[in-house]
Amino acid sequence: MELGGKCPVIIDRTANMECAVTKVAFGRFANSGQTCVAPDYVLCHESRMTEFINQLRTKIKFMFGDSPTGSDDMGKMINTFHTERMQRLIKTAGGEVKMGGKVNKDIKYVEPTLILNPDKTAEIMTDEIFGPLLPMFTYTNFSEVIKFVNERPKPLATYYFGNHNSAQMDRLQKETSSGALVTNEVMMHLASHY
Repeated sequence: MELGGKCPVIIDRTANMECAVTKVAFGRFANSGQTCVAPDYVLCHESRMTEFINQLRTKIKFMFGDSPTGSDDMGKMINTFHTERMQRLIKTAGGEVKMGGKVNKDIKYVEPTLILNPDKTAEIMTDEIFGPLLPMFTYTNFSEVIKFVNERPKPLATYYFGNHNSAQMDRLQKETSSGALVTNEVMMHLASHY
C-alpha cells in the first residue's frame, strides 16, 4: 500500500551524529532523492542542528564533490518537468538555503540542497519532494516532534536517530503511525524480509 506521506527523520540529542549524517546523506541524495522512502525532512534537537548541518555539508561534498554539473555518483532528475519542479520548490520554500540551491536544467542536475526552516505551508513541505532537497527544522522538546509528524499525512517511514531504548522512541512508537518505524537507519528496512 502506498501511503504517500512525507518521511520524517528525527535526530534526538542522544544521536550518534556521524551515523545520522551518513545515513541521511545516503537516503536523501541516492538516486538524486527520487526514492519513495527517502527522508523528506529533518527534525533535529536544537542543541545538535549546527553540528548536523556542518557534518552533512562535509559528507555531501565527500560523496559528490563541488562540480556545478554534478557527479557520476549522483543521478540526474528523470525529466525536465521534475527538474523545473525542484527549481520551483527551492524558490518558493522560504527559510534559509544552507547549501546548494543551483539547478542546471540543460542536464537535469539539481544540486544537493539543504534548507533550514522553510515555510511549513510551502509546496516543499506539503508534497513528496522526490529530489535532492532536504528541509530541516529544530525542536526543543519531543512533544513538538510528535505534533509535527501527526499534523501531516501518514508517512511511509519514520526514521529516528538516538537511543533505541529511549522514552522518545517509545513515544514515537505509541503516539505516531507510519508504514515503518526505523531506528538509526534509513531505507534499509525495504531490503529485509522481516
